Amino acid sequence: MRIGTRLILLLIILLPACKKENPEEKARAFFKAFKSNFMDDYWRHFPESATLNGYHAYDSELRIPDDSARRETRDFAGAILEKLNAVDAGLLDPRDRSDYFLIRNEMQSQLWYSDTLKPWAWQPSYYNPGALVGYMLRGRYEPLEARLRHILERLEKLPAYYDAAQASIRKPSKPHTEMARVITDGMIELLEKDIPDSLRQAGLYGSKDRETLDRALHAARSFRGFLDRLMEKGAFRDFRPGEALYERKFELDLQSDYTPESLREAALYEKEEAHTQILRLTQKLWPKYFAEERSTFSLAESARLIDRISEKHTTPDSFLQAIRRQLPELIRFIREKDLLFIDPEKPLKVRVAPKYLRGIAIASISAPGPYDKYENTWYNVSPVWEMDEEAAESYLREYNDYMMQILNIHEAIPGHYVQLVYANESPDIIKSIFGSGSMIEGWACYAERMMLEEGWGENSPELRLMYYKWYLRIIGNSLIDIGVHSRGWERDSVLRFLTEEAFQERSEAEGKWRRVQRSSVQLCSYFAGLIEILDLRDEIKSRKGDGFDLKNFHERFLSYGSIPVKYIRRLMLTETDEAPARDHSEVPDERR
Repeated sequence: MRIGTRLILLLIILLPACKKENPEEKARAFFKAFKSNFMDDYWRHFPESATLNGYHAYDSELRIPDDSARRETRDFAGAILEKLNAVDAGLLDPRDRSDYFLIRNEMQSQLWYSDTLKPWAWQPSYYNPGALVGYMLRGRYEPLEARLRHILERLEKLPAYYDAAQASIRKPSKPHTEMARVITDGMIELLEKDIPDSLRQAGLYGSKDRETLDRALHAARSFRGFLDRLMEKGAFRDFRPGEALYERKFELDLQSDYTPESLREAALYEKEEAHTQILRLTQKLWPKYFAEERSTFSLAESARLIDRISEKHTTPDSFLQAIRRQLPELIRFIREKDLLFIDPEKPLKVRVAPKYLRGIAIASISAPGPYDKYENTWYNVSPVWEMDEEAAESYLREYNDYMMQILNIHEAIPGHYVQLVYANESPDIIKSIFGSGSMIEGWACYAERMMLEEGWGENSPELRLMYYKWYLRIIGNSLIDIGVHSRGWERDSVLRFLTEEAFQERSEAEGKWRRVQRSSVQLCSYFAGLIEILDLRDEIKSRKGDGFDLKNFHERFLSYGSIPVKYIRRLMLTETDEAPARDHSEVPDERR
């Protein structure tokens, strides 16, 4: 063979090896490999989150919340961030890019919460093993005997857990200590009653199990005594994290394009718009309720009108049943209007809120994780019938016959319950796990407005008046959260605003003051998410014109899990939406 021929053959052999790897292909391959290992590493490090999301490989583990665990969290999050920093997110496809930012935000949050905010040191309510045990006890993912075995193995670690909690808490805040007492009472109730009853039912109440339970109960009671001593000592720190920490928490928790100041400005504008609508409805309804009086149509008269309409409410004993009765009506309306698909195989159960879930909201949803998607979703309702007569009446006036409808739309159908069912169906587990509170709460608030737009309540002016009162609550949540944590608002300012400008009952306003002391930023998620969703819908409507389909918008929006609205926006505006978000063609007619 001639030299020239041999040289050509050699070059042909070597060229593939010399060819540069495409940076985009390299980044995508790296991130795909990274994601395939990340979730199991995450669950192994956070076994409680694994269980609550339905991943049961670590059901026997309970992390002891001590300095060692915090160092492990710091090392884990730091290592993940180092790997992510090696990837140019701009080279990833849009869906992987959103996962990249979700994981990065989660790791940054873990580091910041552990090392900077440090709730473990001053928020005793941070320690809530009852939520985990209660979830396992009421689950259906394994036979009762297997679940109880895992619970008992976790309870063996409970004395060390509470010892670490006591050692970690330094100068606490009073509201978080008060809340921790309620939460710990719930844990004690589980250990005294619910778990022993279940052990007897499963035939497992032997001497060894009783010893484990007795030690766990002693530990919980000791922690409760520790909390009592903290209250007696009275050496509390301010419940506010401080303005600088609040702004960073806002950024990490909401993952929104809004800042506290820009959200506050938007809320103030919407407050004026809501007042305008309330005055218009007052003008329409005044003759019906105050025919003998001439009106000047002031907000003070709107307050009188709202007060009169609020007299129409159920009784304490029938409150829970009234909620149960309304849920099927909401489902029928959604099906008749063809607003979105609701899967009948994903049950929603209404229950009295367990004690370990009380202390923040009047009503809430406990949803299964994506690995346990066929578990029950629980609608938790505070026991109004246990309140004294005055408090119960105030509560029922707030959640009158009209307001209860909005509450059920928000918490259940098509609000939190429906959104979280869809999130569990997301093909990408990361989008289901690392959700955004502003998307979750924003969707529930959007659902309220959308249902009224579509004719729920037959355009009742009373219902619309109550909706705008509710909308003022959404707006007010942001204003008081920012006001309290960034502008020094105290109790009187909060109560005055909520009762005089947002027409809230005194009991609701008092409850919101307790809540804003026990949480920060979360109250901003409602309004921030709502206006982001409405802006997105308007933009897609504008682009599509007559081709806009509301059901398609809803199902596509919900198909991305619980990720921040800003990421959903980018995906919805770049991905084709010719096909429906979910294929229900194989669902029998009677299930649609």
